[in-house]
Amino acid sequence: MAELENVAGMKEGVIDFNHLAEVFTYCGDKLLPMCPADMFFPIFVTEFGMQWAGGCPYEVYQDVENRQIVTYFDLLHAKRQMGRSYENLLAASTGSKFYRHGGS
Repeated sequence: MAELENVAGMKEGVIDFNHLAEVFTYCGDKLLPMCPADMFFPIFVTEFGMQWAGGCPYEVYQDVENRQIVTYFDLLHAKRQMGRSYENLLAASTGSKFYRHGGS
């Protein structure tokens, strides 16, 4: 499915961490998968760059005036960027690839 040119995202319905991690690992650079379980947002946003959420009634968390999920995603993406900067600094200072995300 990730190879089809008219597919942009994937709304996942399986709440199984290993399955979701495989979807992000194998398809995340070709489409925008999402995890429906907010308890997994921190790992899938910071480690895999998840950009959207669906499959849950998020109106319980936010409304037009109080966009808590949007703010949460923004904070997690900022943490992702800070982590990348830190990993690159460690790699440069040690001359090692070990500290770079994904081992490359």
